[in-house]
Amino acid sequence: MSTDFLFVTVPQTGHTLPLTPFAAELVRRGHRVRWYTGSSMAAAVLATGAEFLPIAAELDYDQSDLETAFPGRSALNGLPQARFDLEHIFLRPAGAHFAALSAMPPADVVVGDTWAVAVPWLHESTGVPTATIGVNPLLFPSVDAPPAGLGMTPIGAPFNRARNRFLNTIVRRVALAPSVRVADDVRQHIGLPRAQRNPLAYAARTQLYLQLSPPGFEYPRRDLPEHVHFLGYPIAESTAYDKPAWWDRLEGRVVLVTQGTVAVDPAAVLRPTLAALADRDVFVVAATGGAPIESLNPLPDNAVAERFIPFDELLPHVDVLVTNGGFGGVQRAIAHGVPLVVAGTTEDKKDVNARVAHSGIGIDLRTETPTAEAIGTAVATVLADDRYRKAAVRVRDSAPKENPVGRGTDLLEQLASQRTHEPAGGR
Repeated sequence: MSTDFLFVTVPQTGHTLPLTPFAAELVRRGHRVRWYTGSSMAAAVLATGAEFLPIAAELDYDQSDLETAFPGRSALNGLPQARFDLEHIFLRPAGAHFAALSAMPPADVVVGDTWAVAVPWLHESTGVPTATIGVNPLLFPSVDAPPAGLGMTPIGAPFNRARNRFLNTIVRRVALAPSVRVADDVRQHIGLPRAQRNPLAYAARTQLYLQLSPPGFEYPRRDLPEHVHFLGYPIAESTAYDKPAWWDRLEGRVVLVTQGTVAVDPAAVLRPTLAALADRDVFVVAATGGAPIESLNPLPDNAVAERFIPFDELLPHVDVLVTNGGFGGVQRAIAHGVPLVVAGTTEDKKDVNARVAHSGIGIDLRTETPTAEAIGTAVATVLADDRYRKAAVRVRDSAPKENPVGRGTDLLEQLASQRTHEPAGGR
């Protein structure tokens, strides 16, 4: 039986593109899929066969120029920037998104990315079944894991759980207290009761949580909700990709360096990596994430640059990925068993990179601006020590054996079969 799915994503590549395989598979199985997101994502949405529903112009923005849309953001870093993003990019607009979604013809199931805050609010208001597809490290609090945003790792027993309880309390009552007030003010404005909850826990309040990473990448949690399913990261099917002229240079040791699509200043990771490896016996492929290739000139003789390149075509040939720690890029590397060198502290990168180091799949340089020397040393270490690649393979193989897209789509269909459309929390 055909089901009406409504997808809701933040208008950023890392929040939207990971959901496209699931939408395409739902369409292939005969379901209707509508997708509410920003205008820059329209082509990717339409390519899945879904119907594109643009968010209002005043809520849309250019992910490559967040400072224009959210003045003052670029001056912040670490926890202050994380709190700024939480309040200004995700929570404050959520009321308008909630109103827009509530005015649409009702869907059978609503699917959001991790930060589509209005999605669990819809369930609370209307009872519509909702699902989250996790495109970040797990955010909801746990006694077994440190709070999100700190870039911390678990410590040994018997102190780990006590420390985490203390930190979770401090983060909720102190660090995120202003964000709790913002969330509750928005909720009250749209007719929902104040909740006084950690805003980072909202995504966990959907009925189905599909995490796009293997369980071996996450910190072990004895209090993990039963509705959380680790899928691993989907690998794109091989296509008739027109390979560039340099493709035959992928026979030796290959290093791929990228900064994703949001933090695209080449001075952060791209240029230092090219400088660090210029005289090494490796072939370097630099992916700018959309920034002009000319920004990297002059390129060393052992390097090439592309604005975009299909990573799933390239990664089987790669020995090390150097990245600032975007979740999607790291998960793609894991899916191909490729070890990493990571350097980034903005957005969720502290938490991603802490997990890279904790799982043994790479080296975390713990900075936003690594030196060429530090990158060169780290890359040489990863290339020389096969334990990093073995760890990447082990983490990859901790994911279920089923195809992530097929398994995730099965679970979405199961959720649809359970729909009741009774309000969960009332107004």
